[in-house]
Amino acid sequence: MNKKKTASSAADLHRELTLSIAANDIETALAERYAGLAKTVKMDGFRPGKVPMKILKQRYGASVQAEVLDQLVQHKVHHYLHEENIRPAFPPAVKQGAYVEGKPLDVSLVLELFPEFDLADHASITVEKLQVKVSDADVDSFLGDLAKQRPEYTPKPDAKKVEQGDAVVIDYEGLLDGVAFAGGTAKDARLVIGSGQFILGFEEQLVGKKIGTDFSIQVRFPEQYHAPELAGKETEFRIHLHRIETPTYPEIGDAFAQSIGQKDIASLRELVQKMLADKYQGSIHVYMKKQLFDALDTQLAFSVPQIMVERQFNEIWSNAMRQKEQNPEFMDKPEEALKKEYQEMAERRVKLGLYLIEVGRVEKVQVTEKDLQAALYAQMRRFPGQEQEVLRHFQSNPQAMEELKGPVFEDKIVDYLLSKVTSKEKTLALDKVEAYLQKHQVEEAA
Repeated sequence: MNKKKTASSAADLHRELTLSIAANDIETALAERYAGLAKTVKMDGFRPGKVPMKILKQRYGASVQAEVLDQLVQHKVHHYLHEENIRPAFPPAVKQGAYVEGKPLDVSLVLELFPEFDLADHASITVEKLQVKVSDADVDSFLGDLAKQRPEYTPKPDAKKVEQGDAVVIDYEGLLDGVAFAGGTAKDARLVIGSGQFILGFEEQLVGKKIGTDFSIQVRFPEQYHAPELAGKETEFRIHLHRIETPTYPEIGDAFAQSIGQKDIASLRELVQKMLADKYQGSIHVYMKKQLFDALDTQLAFSVPQIMVERQFNEIWSNAMRQKEQNPEFMDKPEEALKKEYQEMAERRVKLGLYLIEVGRVEKVQVTEKDLQAALYAQMRRFPGQEQEVLRHFQSNPQAMEELKGPVFEDKIVDYLLSKVTSKEKTLALDKVEAYLQKHQVEEAA
């Protein structure tokens, strides 16, 4: 790979210049456009193709001139960038001068150049890769919790009282100021104590009651209750307890495995073992990406366009201001110190972003249609029950689909780089992984 010249400062990446489009080129392009227009325009009183040029210019002059000049400007800028072998970091700012017939047209151009640099020695970067060890005890614990989610209830002897976890069958009548209210009465209602099915305080007051008894309890409805007439109100519920049922849990064996669609307990254990091992893979990938970016940040010494840093900083700062509005305690440092911190964060993001783009260009990383479809399906899975609405949004909004490419492109480049770095494996027990990731300030992956 040829050595590239590294910009010594951000000023080297900024250019302002003026291009000129010759009057003859403008006149030729206008004449060609009018000639093409004359062949297609239909106008009362004239045969097709015979509308005088003077009338065409009177009627269509402004739109034709704007269209032709825009095309000439775009061509001129594109040609200049190609001839000078210039790579803008983002689309240049173009300002067209006033057009005077018979005179050249000046075009001012403001460019922020893509910095030139060599790719880092990726193999010299070491990234810790976590391996999750799932023990038999981990699988047993998960299956035990799973069995508790599938209780079977059987009648409890009359002499016993209601306990947490029991199911009860009751009649109840809700009274507000001594008058029954709508929706507050039921017969043979079944309720699991501790399930949180009823409003706070209702289930707790059933604990200790006996079968066949009648009693009343007092319950206050939440301030934000959906029925305004009950919100925040103290109410009475008159209750008759018909039956108490106690839970039993299925034995963890082949029958249990088959009840949830598995061949036998061995296949269920294998499935659970894999699921638990995969639980933290998203966060582990985030951890590896963080290590990669931290290592690259120490190696990348090229300058970046300051306008890109300013835009990134403004975005970060705006987000911080919004969070501060929601939570005044959000900012735990003086504003100037935070601005300096966020400025450094913005520069790091821009530098890493440009580096990833260059890696993608050099290594010819491409976002395929298959990649985009996978990303789209991932977006749909984030909104259960609204999958079709999400799909229609992206199908009817090309800009949204285009914006989806950015994260996909970055993920593909990161995966490529992680395949080139040196991996150092570290094995952790399942119950140690979460604390380890938190210690390294890794947020849980979505």
